[in-house]
Amino acid sequence: MSARGAADAGWVYGAHVARYVSPLLLYPVLTRRLGLEGFGVFASAIALALVVSVVVDYGQSLSGPRDVAGAVEGRGVLVGQALAMRGVLILPAAVVGVGLAAFNPVLEGASGVVARQCAAAGGACWRVAAEPPAAIVDATGCGDAFNAGFISAWLGVGATSSGGAPRTGGALDFSR
Repeated sequence: MSARGAADAGWVYGAHVARYVSPLLLYPVLTRRLGLEGFGVFASAIALALVVSVVVDYGQSLSGPRDVAGAVEGRGVLVGQALAMRGVLILPAAVVGVGLAAFNPVLEGASGVVARQCAAAGGACWRVAAEPPAAIVDATGCGDAFNAGFISAWLGVGATSSGGAPRTGGALDFSR
């Protein structure tokens, strides 16, 4: 591999790592600045954008590089066709995005969803308020205690029989 190829591979791998590291740095800041509800709206908008991007992409991220790599001449024409196709698909993608946003209670707000459900039910509408979250209980060590009891019973270590004598055996009997 040439020096330029190694440098290009390094840049590609660096960008790939940055793609996964950047949310780890960005999300705590966004959560603090936007608050929980604002971050929920942000996350819903990102998810919606990813769904809509499938419409605009239309498989070009998979077939485009293959076509460009296989074409010795006319690469510019292929790139131009791909960009033109994406430009045409922006309008249907926008329609899909607006349609999906209309049914997303996080992006629109709960009142729009409740109104649609009331209309669908012929005017019979029920609204149930969400209950406040339960008190947070510190469950630190519960899994460790369960696992310790399970493993000791499974191995037969430290357990006694009903007569008080140490129990031998278990799933793995090392006494033989």
